[in-house]
Amino acid sequence: MAMRIDAQMAGCSFPGCDRGHHSMGYCKGHRQQQYRGRPLTSLRPCARRKSCRLCDGIVWRQGLCSAHYPGEYRGDQKRLSTSVEERLAELIGPPDRNGCQAWLGTPRPDGYGYFHLNGKHHLAHRVVYRVTTGSPLNEGEVIHHTCANRWCVSPNHLQAVSHHENLAEMVERKFYQSRIAELERENQWLMARVGELEAGLQCGLAV
Repeated sequence: MAMRIDAQMAGCSFPGCDRGHHSMGYCKGHRQQQYRGRPLTSLRPCARRKSCRLCDGIVWRQGLCSAHYPGEYRGDQKRLSTSVEERLAELIGPPDRNGCQAWLGTPRPDGYGYFHLNGKHHLAHRVVYRVTTGSPLNEGEVIHHTCANRWCVSPNHLQAVSHHENLAEMVERKFYQSRIAELERENQWLMARVGELEAGLQCGLAV
């Protein structure tokens, strides 16, 4: 299903500017000019920034971005894809026994994966949700992991909820995790006590 990111796909509306959309129809540089009340003028090209030869991502190695380079490095004979759907397919792992599908792209320090699109980093699970559902996210809407695994991008484990619902689920999950840990500690103590009783009976000692 085609993904539509209208504002970002349109890019900057300033004539001749090929930079990605930032806000108010302009790239970051032209938006700053507008915000400061200056006349809009052409921007100098950024010499250090290079685009992937298959998309508009930043070059990582051999003229390719981090999303396209692994396919060439593995020696894949198939044509490296340029569409969002095909790029995502290359970065989503197979389902494990719990149905989770790991993000094979670059992870963030907090465990979430990110996906480079139109010159910006996006949370991978949010992009996957938009592609599979074909619907834009409402403001303040959160994509919740029903499996509680941040690295999972399985469409079956992603659910659009409000921030309040997501927070309530997190609190409930932490309560159950805390209770499970408490029961496990009690179980370990009981097992140790049973071991002591059995050892005492074998030795004929009073316990």
